[in-house]
Amino acid sequence: MLRRVSPDLLEYVDGPATCLINIGSATRQAVRPIYASESISDLFPHLSEHVRLALPYLKGSYVVV
Repeated sequence: MLRRVSPDLLEYVDGPATCLINIGSATRQAVRPIYASESISDLFPHLSEHVRLALPYLKGSYVVV
């Protein structure tokens, strides 16, 4: 599950594990980066993939980095 906590923060829940994901400021292309990397923890092996799949449900233009 992915939900917006604030304009610059997402919460990602995968089973019993939860993490917060930062959203960066808009770039020159008006795209906001979402900083979601599997390297942050072995608890979230599919983090980037799941966030990419959720992008169509978020309002605005985002890219997962």
